Amino acid sequence: MTAPEDERARRGFIALNAVRIASIMAVLAGIVISQRAGGLIQYAGMALAFGGLAAFFFVPKRLARRWRSPDEGNSGGRPE
Repeated sequence: MTAPEDERARRGFIALNAVRIASIMAVLAGIVISQRAGGLIQYAGMALAFGGLAAFFFVPKRLARRWRSPDEGNSGGRPE
C-alpha cells in the first residue's frame, strides 16, 4: 500500500471502532435509562438500547462495504 492508502485505511479503522464504541455507549445509556425511569421514558431507554445494539452489529459492516476498494472484488465470493 502507498502512504495515502495507508492513511485512508487507518482513518476507516478508527471510524469503525468509533462507531462501535458509540453504539456500546448507547446500549449502556439505554439500559441505565430504562432501569431508572418509568413510563414512556423507560420505553425510550429500551429503544435506545436496541438501536445501539443494532448499530453495533450492522453499521460497521455497511460502512466497511461502502469503503471497500474496487480491487477487493465482490463480497463473499458471490457472482455479480
